[in-house]
Amino acid sequence: GPDVRLICCADKHHNARSILRGLSQEGLAVFDVFSGGVDGTLWYYRAVADALSEGWSHWLLDELHATVGVMHQETQALLHP
Repeated sequence: GPDVRLICCADKHHNARSILRGLSQEGLAVFDVFSGGVDGTLWYYRAVADALSEGWSHWLLDELHATVGVMHQETQALLHP
């Protein structure tokens, strides 16, 4: 339901913002703690945001999509300077 989606969205948004902070402080090493590494972690956050979008909308979901987009951009910038 919408309440569960909102809680999940808030959690994933917080985690994605933490990854962004880690990217600026640690670089790509921030992904070392994730079993999926860089590619798997980026895929996961995009997949969660997309799954939450199915039949639901919320301003926080828009923020999650934006944050995941920035995660992808900043990671690509570090991978391909």
